[in-house]
Amino acid sequence: MSQLVSNDLHLLKTFDCVNYNILKLTGKDSYKIYKEKKAQGVSLTMYLIMFVGVLLWLVYGVLIGSIAIIVANSVTAVLQLFVIVFKLKK
Repeated sequence: MSQLVSNDLHLLKTFDCVNYNILKLTGKDSYKIYKEKKAQGVSLTMYLIMFVGVLLWLVYGVLIGSIAIIVANSVTAVLQLFVIVFKLKK
């Protein structure tokens, strides 16, 4: 049983690190787009794929009741949606 808990904690630590980096990059892109009012050089396909992935993680967080996963992916989804909408507006 302790091995299972250890594996789960390792998975969550890995997820936290990956999610932090995705959030950091999305936040930088979102800020740059907001500041410059243009989404030139941003791949719509990449953001759509990332958005779907984040939504799946969000659903997973809701299913297991993890506030950390829900909050992190909600913020990331909002930032990604901002980029997607801004890219589609052009």
